[in-house]
Amino acid sequence: MIWFTADTHFFHKKIPLYTKRRFCLNREEKKQLDSIWSRGGPTCSQWGNWCPSWESINKMNDALINNINNCVKANDVLWHLGDFCYAPKNKVDDFAKSIFDRINCKNIYLLKGNHDFEIIFKYFQDCFERREIRNNRKLLILSHYAQLIWNKSHQGSWMLYGHSHATAEKFLDEMMPDRLSLDVGVDNVNRLLGEYRPISFDEINKIFKHKGGNSIDTSLNLL
Repeated sequence: MIWFTADTHFFHKKIPLYTKRRFCLNREEKKQLDSIWSRGGPTCSQWGNWCPSWESINKMNDALINNINNCVKANDVLWHLGDFCYAPKNKVDDFAKSIFDRINCKNIYLLKGNHDFEIIFKYFQDCFERREIRNNRKLLILSHYAQLIWNKSHQGSWMLYGHSHATAEKFLDEMMPDRLSLDVGVDNVNRLLGEYRPISFDEINKIFKHKGGNSIDTSLNLL
């Protein structure tokens, strides 16, 4: 099977604040997070230094790793669409290795995200800025960043991306209600399926099943 994920942000102490990942927080941290968002969110300067404990971050790491291993079998293929982990450059290699040592699937490919250092590329089967693949004769365009128009977008190809942590989906749905594009990051998969985990090709196919495609270049037959 082929699976997709993005924006795991392993070891990122601020990510529960930015994305409201409450599942890994203790009771007091959840109260603090809710208070921050009720007062305007993390953009308020007074909350700039808040972050949860390392115990909570390790709990997040454990949950994300377990969810990968529960879904993705050793011989499956996992495409990670960027922002694998987050750490100072002098620590990121050790942090990334500690995660890879615990993931059962070894067929993992990376679409480089804005937080991915080159030093971790060696742990992946291969790394790309952008990639086009085919599965079941379906053309898939993979990138860390969403696009409004992509190769064959007017002919039923898919656009899969990460980066926005589910925040762009409402806007894109309103602008392109039948679009064949999807944020496959763990935060959006949790929004759709209730779990912070990878999403399979078959699951995406079910989401897109009743969508006809909605691209702003639909009428341009020469493309």
